[in-house]
Amino acid sequence: MIPPSGSLRLRDLWGANGPNWKYLPHAPSPKQNEFINYACKEGCFGGAAGGGKSDALLMAALQGIDIPQYSAILFRRTFQDLRLAGSLMDRAHTWWDNTGASWNGDDKTFTFPTGARIGFGYLDGPRDHLRYQSAEYHMVGFDEGSQFFENQVLYLLSRCRKTLDFPSWMPIRHRMGTNPGGVGHEWIKHRYKIPDLGTKNIIEIFKGGKLTRVFVPSLAVDNPGLDVPDYLEQLSELDEVTRAQLERGEWIADSSGLVYFAYRPEHCDIECLPKDIAVKEWRFGFAMDYGSTTDKTSLAVCAYSPHEPAVYGVWCEEHKGMSPSEAAVRALELEEQFGGFEFMVGDAGGLGAGYILEMQKHWAIPIEPAQKRHKLAYIRLMNGELSNGRFRVIPDFCNEWCQQAKSLMWKNPNHLIEHPGQHNDSTDSMLYCWRECRHYATHERTKPKLEDPYEQRALEEAEKRKQLTAVNWEDPFGMRRIFDMKDGVEGWNVRW
Repeated sequence: MIPPSGSLRLRDLWGANGPNWKYLPHAPSPKQNEFINYACKEGCFGGAAGGGKSDALLMAALQGIDIPQYSAILFRRTFQDLRLAGSLMDRAHTWWDNTGASWNGDDKTFTFPTGARIGFGYLDGPRDHLRYQSAEYHMVGFDEGSQFFENQVLYLLSRCRKTLDFPSWMPIRHRMGTNPGGVGHEWIKHRYKIPDLGTKNIIEIFKGGKLTRVFVPSLAVDNPGLDVPDYLEQLSELDEVTRAQLERGEWIADSSGLVYFAYRPEHCDIECLPKDIAVKEWRFGFAMDYGSTTDKTSLAVCAYSPHEPAVYGVWCEEHKGMSPSEAAVRALELEEQFGGFEFMVGDAGGLGAGYILEMQKHWAIPIEPAQKRHKLAYIRLMNGELSNGRFRVIPDFCNEWCQQAKSLMWKNPNHLIEHPGQHNDSTDSMLYCWRECRHYATHERTKPKLEDPYEQRALEEAEKRKQLTAVNWEDPFGMRRIFDMKDGVEGWNVRW
């Protein structure tokens, strides 16, 4: 009798010596056996290097090959990774070439005598996952999962589905083998609730009383087929952070490849705001990084004072598909909420030039093109300011910036190009805003004159209404708090 879906272990379906095991060259290790017999939708295996991740993924893919309609696919980041000696696809050939399974080199798929299929793919570019938009799989697996972006993995997770004629007792599954580090480090750690120092215990995550995700840790010593002493000796040559990741499975981030490597959340909290600066001395600046209909437009606000050595990132938000008029309205709303901006700048590249023209001509917003020259030099300067505490970003109000700063990586080791597959909308808008801040008296800004006299009169009347309804400036931090926060922060129940 088949156990009800959601409670079964996959060993209950076929038994330890089921017919699909004839395609295995060796029995699963105890840790691999734990991993492959979970029936929940998502599973992650690994932590340290050498724990048998690739074998575990191949074993998991085999579990449905007795079902004729079954289809699985396993991914590596690049095709070169996929075809390396000893890697996933090469290992599959070693296992299955002489077993009755047939290989199709064009679509990189093994077809088994039952008709079941296991294929191999790669996601070299940031949009390669869209090649699979019409595909349907019963299992999707990722080897070296931390090399993938979250949006790629989640998109392919949506390709896991089954038709009504597929056996109801066989669950659809998403499986991953990974080490700490890489572009996927943060999102994997968060998704599977993995502690910084790793864990020796299996982590099970429930939703609505049902097991939905599991993380099964594995070290080199858990792999009986590995020469552990020799392997550990090789790992001893690595730097301390990488060694902690690969040898001990610790989920500590290696910041050497991060663009904003100096950002530390513990150095930027709401308590870092100075409380003894005169209200009239606070000044605010505004910057925008414009996006198209598919990209995001980011808005950032910085606060500074001639009597305070640090600049504070106090606001950041992102909007997808924001039109020029919507951007103008939101910019005016923020200006009212912060009591006026000393400067307003925006990215004038690509679509940005049209946004700036629209805001200047039709909304009388004195926004100017952001200075984009020498970007790499200013990133280095910002990292220096983050290190010495002269630039601080408040996470409660700049979550988008914080998430990007923690994960945005350089494309290659020479640190000349940001990774093209990652978002940098908020980090760019904050960079533009920060570099315009001055720790001394700034010049008065002049608004561009509207070409239409009726628009000019309407703007003047709106300015009068704004002055009549101005919010009281009193604020213990020297920055006005304008409207209620959605979730609230202890001691801070309203926004600036």
